[in-house]
Amino acid sequence: MLWYRDGYGCNIFGNGIFGNMVMAVAMGIILLLIILTIFKIINVHEKESIKILKRRYSKGEMNKEEYNEMKKDIK
Repeated sequence: MLWYRDGYGCNIFGNGIFGNMVMAVAMGIILLLIILTIFKIINVHEKESIKILKRRYSKGEMNKEEYNEMKKDIK
């Protein structure tokens, strides 16, 4: 296996506390990137929804009350 050498459990980042810290930091960075990507996707979707709502309001498809209510629902 990639994580073990000769069956003695030698971590690829080294033995002891330093190797474990490097692994924890690497996993933390990966988790942070995943979370940031999810938030970015949600934010882009919200901005697109607001853009569509503004377009519909400018065309006169809804009045100001409907616009404000839907905008509040989106956020």
